[in-house]
Amino acid sequence: MQRTGTITAFLVLAAGWIVSADAQGIFVPPPRAEGDVLDGARSPAGPVAGSLETVRTLRGSELTGRVVSIDAEGALVLADPLLEFTGQVAAPVRTLELVRLAAATQPEAGPDTVTITNGDCLLGRIVSMDADSVVMDTPSAGQVTIQRRVVAQAAFQGKGGGLALNSDFESGRMDPWKAVQGDWKIVRGRITCSARGDFQALSVRADQQDEPVTVEVAVEGNSMDEPSLIVSVFCDDPEQRMPFGRNSVWVSFDADDDEFSSGTSQNGNQRPLDRQYKDFDKQTMTAKLTYDPKTGRLRYWADGQLMGDVVCKDKPAEGKYITVGSYYPCSISSIRVSGGVLAAEEGGQADSALAKDAHLIQFNNKDRLTVKQVTLADSAFTLTTAAVGEVKCEAEKIFGIVFNATGQQPPRRQANDVIVQTSASRLTFQLKSMDGQWLVGHSDYIGDVKVRRDAVKSVKFNLYSE
Repeated sequence: MQRTGTITAFLVLAAGWIVSADAQGIFVPPPRAEGDVLDGARSPAGPVAGSLETVRTLRGSELTGRVVSIDAEGALVLADPLLEFTGQVAAPVRTLELVRLAAATQPEAGPDTVTITNGDCLLGRIVSMDADSVVMDTPSAGQVTIQRRVVAQAAFQGKGGGLALNSDFESGRMDPWKAVQGDWKIVRGRITCSARGDFQALSVRADQQDEPVTVEVAVEGNSMDEPSLIVSVFCDDPEQRMPFGRNSVWVSFDADDDEFSSGTSQNGNQRPLDRQYKDFDKQTMTAKLTYDPKTGRLRYWADGQLMGDVVCKDKPAEGKYITVGSYYPCSISSIRVSGGVLAAEEGGQADSALAKDAHLIQFNNKDRLTVKQVTLADSAFTLTTAAVGEVKCEAEKIFGIVFNATGQQPPRRQANDVIVQTSASRLTFQLKSMDGQWLVGHSDYIGDVKVRRDAVKSVKFNLYSE
């Protein structure tokens, strides 16, 4: 059955259910008493009465209403869909791509961030850490214990801080990003551009680009094109009509042509650094780059796969803007910018402050120290160095930790994994159920997990179906 955003062909069963002809789509029960659900129980009020939520299937069909429940073994139930009937709709979980929920709470607050090797990110307050685990209090999932083997880095942005610019397109706000080229609009919680051929760009002022910077963009192509994106840092003239600015360091993520490249722009002249051709047959992409202005080291990834690792010898001396843009129609769900955090081997042989087989400690005063062990207890760090042994340090003096990559592992993938996105955190886990209060599941690196439903913005399904 061909679908174009609406339900077009059904078979009516004797039991009164309406089923898509290929048995892969939407099930609609006949209306019963007001408030009834499929099993005869009364429909719960849900976290935000009257708020609209959206369900999108893998084939592009969308329904809007209020999500009553999700059972990973069976179906999602949507109440009061905006169709020409009253009642409820059920869709098998195996057919779902994305569910957007009506998060009711204020944006998450928390001074610390833990980044997982698969790209997950948790916001909250780090309580303790040792060689085996990191314990964190989070606003959406309570206290969690994260296995250290999957932790890539920790940032203490509330303790001295650094550059931190996260988008909030879900709320309909473009700030702090500004459209400097092309026509950008926020549609259904994403910022979109529709023109083809002319470069369209967003920019944000980032005055702290004297420190390392990480930019991560979640982008989706349209029905004709896979995602294509150009990200520039240290850009000094974002409104000049060229994709890279007059002076900048840039990365081009062209998934449509399976081409990934990087370079610098100097007085408008482009100097390529590298170019890779790798198969990328997906409609969505998480594009990420890290750049250290001190060493000129640039690295970039697509969906966690390292695409390039180069050193910019002719790097720009200054730049106050970060830009994100495309020549093709696309939609961007989130942009995250953070400063001060490097990968453990950043800087290479030339940087004596770094060691390949050690953890990197970054202090608020920009000093760096490599250590063999790091623990946190009672708001104080114990740092074990090769030169002087143990060193005590107040937690407020440390800005970030990049953990030694040796021994790190990505979380194991499970067939029924979902990605749960809150206002500032992302978690990957096996979803077991959802009701009016909680999303319940199991994570490879946290264990059993419960996330407050009113903190969740979206749930992405069928992650590894391609």
